[in-house]
Amino acid sequence: MFDTLLPTKLYLPSTRGDWVARPRLLDRLVASPRNKLILISAPAGYGKTTLVTAWLRQLPETAVCWLALDADDSDPQQFFRYLAAAIRPLPDVQTQLSQLLQSNQAIPAKTLVKALVHDVTAVATPFVLILDDYHAIDSAEIDGALATLLDLMPPQMTLVLTSRSD
Repeated sequence: MFDTLLPTKLYLPSTRGDWVARPRLLDRLVASPRNKLILISAPAGYGKTTLVTAWLRQLPETAVCWLALDADDSDPQQFFRYLAAAIRPLPDVQTQLSQLLQSNQAIPAKTLVKALVHDVTAVATPFVLILDDYHAIDSAEIDGALATLLDLMPPQMTLVLTSRSD
């Protein structure tokens, strides 16, 4: 079967050489690594992704799961296939989400997010899941699933959303 996932959507972007340092914003991020949710919202071109990558480079002991989103990811099954791929490199991560998605049946997003929580609860070390360009998602089902994730996620996990809208 042809795997339609683009691996480049899972790569942490490199920091551009001509980026504008934002020490005040970076200091705020560094001071809040244990927040459950970090939302970075600004118009296009304001350096949201660059800020997050600069912050992550200051957290060498923290595992990073990156997912660059686009409009095609508004389909819940596609969204969760990418999430399963994004968390796969974590140490001790389980595979319940991946197994559910292999069934090729439409599974409710809240069921998928509970499988995601099950999978990452086994990870003992702190990690950050970044959903870059979350504004591209147009799905009430995915929005609801992320609300469920925030309620259930383990303490070693931080969720970061970058978006052009709040």
